[in-house]
Amino acid sequence: MASEKGCLVLKLNDVFCSRDSLSLVTEFVPYHLNDVITDPRRPQDDGFLRHFFIQILQGIKHIHSRGIMHRKS
Repeated sequence: MASEKGCLVLKLNDVFCSRDSLSLVTEFVPYHLNDVITDPRRPQDDGFLRHFFIQILQGIKHIHSRGIMHRKS
């Protein structure tokens, strides 16, 4: 999976499996999408959020083009 690393895709560092769970360890990201959207210090124009969501869609397109599935946990 390391070859899929790009600026819009998180690096997968490790995977832990047990009988009833699967845990993925990714690189640290210091914020969540909700933090970005609700941050009162962020630019108040729609262009900022549009750019942010375009980056998300480009990252999804990148992994889908390589046959990688995903889901939000």
